Amino acid sequence: MAAEEYDFVIIGGGTSGLVVANRLSEDPRTKVLVLEAGENHIADPRVSTPALHVSLHGTEADWNFVTTPQEALNGRQIGQTQGRMLGGSSAINVKALIAPSKSDINGWEKLGNLALGLDWIDDDIRGVSGPVQASFPRVFNDPLPKAWVDTFRNLGYPISGDPFSGICTGAYSCPGTVDHVSRDRSYAATAYYLPASKRPNLRLLTGALVQSIVLEDTDGCCTATEVRFIRDEKEHIVRTCKEVVLAAGVFQSPKILELSGTGAPSLLEKQGIPVRIDNPYVGENLQDHLLVGIGFEVQDGVATSDDLLRQDEKAIQAALAAYQTNRTGPLASSGATSFAFMPIVEFLAEDGKAKLQDLFDNCITPVHSHPIQQELNQLVRALQSGDSLEYSDAFHGATQPGNFITISAGLLHPLSVGNVHIASSDPTKAPAINPRYLSQPLDIEILARHVKFLETIAIIEPLATYLKPNGKRNTPTSYAKDLEAAKAYIREAGVSFWHCVGSCAMLPREKGGVVSERLVVYGTRNLRVVDASVVPVVPQSNTQSTVYAVAERAADIIKVDHGLMKVAVNGTEH
Repeated sequence: MAAEEYDFVIIGGGTSGLVVANRLSEDPRTKVLVLEAGENHIADPRVSTPALHVSLHGTEADWNFVTTPQEALNGRQIGQTQGRMLGGSSAINVKALIAPSKSDINGWEKLGNLALGLDWIDDDIRGVSGPVQASFPRVFNDPLPKAWVDTFRNLGYPISGDPFSGICTGAYSCPGTVDHVSRDRSYAATAYYLPASKRPNLRLLTGALVQSIVLEDTDGCCTATEVRFIRDEKEHIVRTCKEVVLAAGVFQSPKILELSGTGAPSLLEKQGIPVRIDNPYVGENLQDHLLVGIGFEVQDGVATSDDLLRQDEKAIQAALAAYQTNRTGPLASSGATSFAFMPIVEFLAEDGKAKLQDLFDNCITPVHSHPIQQELNQLVRALQSGDSLEYSDAFHGATQPGNFITISAGLLHPLSVGNVHIASSDPTKAPAINPRYLSQPLDIEILARHVKFLETIAIIEPLATYLKPNGKRNTPTSYAKDLEAAKAYIREAGVSFWHCVGSCAMLPREKGGVVSERLVVYGTRNLRVVDASVVPVVPQSNTQSTVYAVAERAADIIKVDHGLMKVAVNGTEH
């Protein structure tokens, strides 16, 4: 029986894959297939109810990835939650909608990426009526968000401008991807797939685990001709006459490339995979944000989400009643809506620049695992020397006995770079994920100063009013009175922000790139990667808004390259 043929085969029905599927299928002449390994959870209340995302962790809707033991984190393996369902990680994330900074995007361009043109924060591009809905939480009588903003104002760091301007410091309350009317999660499956799901030229197959992409060598360049996948315990093949779009995510996209014979020959030969394209940088350049939180005990009567996290039945029933009745209460919020972008306060003093310069001179390991490392060092040095947006705090709850709020610090421009590679030729096996957290000594020096500053935040009014003086900590060791204590706590408690990028970097090939600025895999004619893996340097923000923007721009590029119809949406051509 002949394999079915499609113009475009999209591997991955996640955040980026569904954006591209929607945009390409706007042209009725195209035939588009989406292969998604997970299932359709659109009707699942764990997905649609904003605060229930935690209940999806560790389930069939989560890939349940963990890193290899991390030497700098006391040998701990760090969880990497990724959505295994229609909508991907946009169905399981915390929903915070945070824009990258202009310096992030300018940094990409300096590395040689001009085709994307991601200056979407300009007034003539951004809008209020796009597919993904956003709103502020409808949680009444919660004094903490205002106290957060006022505390930073008292510290001398009021919000300096529009957080979506690309240039701002200070504290603010962040919108989330929650529909302002239904109060349900707004994500790729509801925003992009559902409106296009009735199109006769768009087909979705869930439960389809891709094994490999067939690459045929013609005149020294490979053409993607087929995709092989497993569904219902049977092997299937589909053909493409235009392109394969790989949108399987930061861990799975390099895995599928390697399973298809694209990667480092030594690795592929070890797994018995014939080499089609020699590129040792597939799976390299993995970057992530490291997060460290301190749980402070709150005054009696201050509401937190602790009882819900502990699965207290009375609290759950009250929250359900509020959400079902009028879409309010703790279930209407993700719980992480208060943020601040801050410089390293210690280095703002008169002698601060000299201290920072000394750290850069003495705390960067000269060994580079990737050609981009030296330019990354220069980029971070420039950011830290100017108006650095290096630090983010957010409220969330705790699970130990007592009532706590957790204030967290994140290292948003790390120098440490890791990798992700296949550990087996078996496509059902997870890849080996090694972010190499804190492998560059400068990272812990900077993060420790941010963690130490959490102690200052907690004693400044009005936030201090809501915390018990000398109260308990959620973790007995979570005290950061000096740098060494902060470093010890980071090694003990540091976790991932789940913001991994870079493993199929969009860079010039000589700089360690896997895809070109038009997102085509080097050595191929018609295989593109469109997801967080192409982002060459992790942005200061979470990755949600960036991935949506990359996917929208990628769809535009594909349409231009194939002469597809452009459709005007909200005044903008797509």
